[in-house]
Order: sequence, then C-alpha cells, then structure tokens
Amino acid sequence: MKQFFFSTTLLLLIFISHASGQKSERWIASVRGGGSYLLGNHDKTIENNMLNGASREQAEKYVNDYITGWHGSADVYYMIFNFFGFGVKYSAFTTSGNLKMMQQVESDIGMVNFQTGMNEKAYTQFVASSLIFRQKLGQKFAIAWKSSVGYVRWRSEIYADKYHIPYNLSEYPNMLLEANTWGISEDASVEYFPVSRISIGLNIGYLFSLINKATLSTKYNSPQSLDMGKDAQSLARLDYSLGLGFYF
Repeated sequence: MKQFFFSTTLLLLIFISHASGQKSERWIASVRGGGSYLLGNHDKTIENNMLNGASREQAEKYVNDYITGWHGSADVYYMIFNFFGFGVKYSAFTTSGNLKMMQQVESDIGMVNFQTGMNEKAYTQFVASSLIFRQKLGQKFAIAWKSSVGYVRWRSEIYADKYHIPYNLSEYPNMLLEANTWGISEDASVEYFPVSRISIGLNIGYLFSLINKATLSTKYNSPQSLDMGKDAQSLARLDYSLGLGFYF
C-alpha cells in the first residue's frame, strides 16, 4: 500500500511539474450566449392551467414557450497550472410564456364568451466560484470542463388580464414571485484558436437548482412567504452556446 501511494504521488508530481513547465497564459476570460431548455416535469403546470379553463393545446403551448429561453454568461479564471485554475462565473437566463383562453360567464343578457389570459416572464441569475480543468490539443484546439457552485436569484413576473377570473386576480392582476437559493453548474467546451490568444468555443452546460421557498408580492398586499414543500420548483436547465475566450 505504501509503495502504491508513493508511486501514485511521484507520478502526480512528475505530471504537475511537466504541465507547469509548458508555456501557458495565467488568465482566461470568456463570454458566451445562446439558448436554454428547462428540464424537469411540467405536467402539473399543464394540469393547473387546464383546471383554470385552458384547453390542453393552450396549456401545452404555454409550457413549450416557457421551457425554452435565452442565456448569457461570463467568467474569469486564474490558472495555477496550465491544466487547472479557479475563478468566478456569472450567468443570466430569461424566458416567458403567454396563455390565452376563452371563458364563459353569466351576465344580465345571458352567457357571454370573452378571451382572457396571462403572461409570465422569469429571470434567473447565477453567481458562483468555479474551477476549470483544461487541456490543449495541439496549437489550434483545446477542451475544458468547468464546475461551479454558488448563489441563485430567481424572479417571476406574472401579468394577468384585469378581469382574469380563472386566477381570481380581479383585485390585483399582477404578481411577483422571488426566491434565493443555491445552484451547481457543469460546463464543457471545445475551443478553436484562429489566433494564439483568442478562441471561439462551442459550449454545453447544465445548471441544477431547486426553489423550496419563495416570496409572493402584489400591488395591494404585503409580501407573503410561500413554502413549496414537496412541490419544490426545479430551475434545472440545459444551456448551449457559442463563446469567445481571451488568454493573457
């Protein structure tokens, strides 16, 4: 066992020494932007919208719009060795969904049909400490893996029609939901260097985060704390993007 430990440690030191001796820039900064896809099960959202008067087609369209969005991110790393470094990462994500439906209410002239609906806009921000593992493949290509853990800020703005009866929002048609939580992200990229210190990259990433508690605010009511319990909302998403890397 001691011999195995000694041999493993020696090989690791030789590898680090060899990697450290290669020429490498100390700082790496990158910016990226692209599309995102929210993961998780959205059947409950479809079911709730149908219970409130939407058809299945309308409820599914709303979810399909909502689960696709856009994101942008930036990060900076200091490379301890040419294959390993640490830094900070920031990302922002936004998406929206629009729900329209026909409602029927009784009036003095009989049953009346009218269109009603709601629009939701959601935003997620992620600020994290991060580690990078990187390997050059010749002079023109490199691959990288980034692992990040940090703070997540979520905000959802819901705008409903003034007389949105199925959501009982006739007194306060707009709502704001906010939450703070933690998240973990993993990112992989392949980079091409058209010049020595600038790269163009293809990136794919995954963010995992759960909302267990949120704050509900309206124009007429003081903020109310919501405990989601077993109905915790998942913010998990898949990101895909193009990016630029700068080495100095």
